[in-house]
Amino acid sequence: MNGEKKSLVEASKTVALHGAGRAQALTPQTSDPAAVAIGLILEAGVATRDQEARVAQAVRDMEQIIRTQLQSLREVEKRASDAEAGLDQTREEMNALIERLSQARDSLAGLRDAVLAREEALAAMNERAEIAKQQALDMSAVLSMLIEEIKSRLPNKFDMGP
Repeated sequence: MNGEKKSLVEASKTVALHGAGRAQALTPQTSDPAAVAIGLILEAGVATRDQEARVAQAVRDMEQIIRTQLQSLREVEKRASDAEAGLDQTREEMNALIERLSQARDSLAGLRDAVLAREEALAAMNERAEIAKQQALDMSAVLSMLIEEIKSRLPNKFDMGP
């Protein structure tokens, strides 16, 4: 019995060391729950081959779960990294678009100012044209009166008479 217990202890140590990855796996001070469980079972002296096999299987199952979770975590980290890179690219594209829109706004403001200046110039030209038109009409009326005055003062040489 003593030899059997010794071989169980050695087998448990091997399983615990494999599962925990360190020599102190059999002490309750370790943070590995599977190693603590094996250590407590061995200390209580109730470890049987069946219990040891179940504990070893539980350790292997836990290791597999941890590996699976680590793989999932790596995949999530990769997706997060890809998403962050996509966000950075989108942010850069948005900043470039904002810059282009700002330039377009400035160009439109310049164009609007030019159109307003042209409208003011056209309004001034129209006003001057209206004044010139009125002056031309006034001069035409004055010239017509002068022509009539001159005609009235000239003798009628071209009168053929009756």
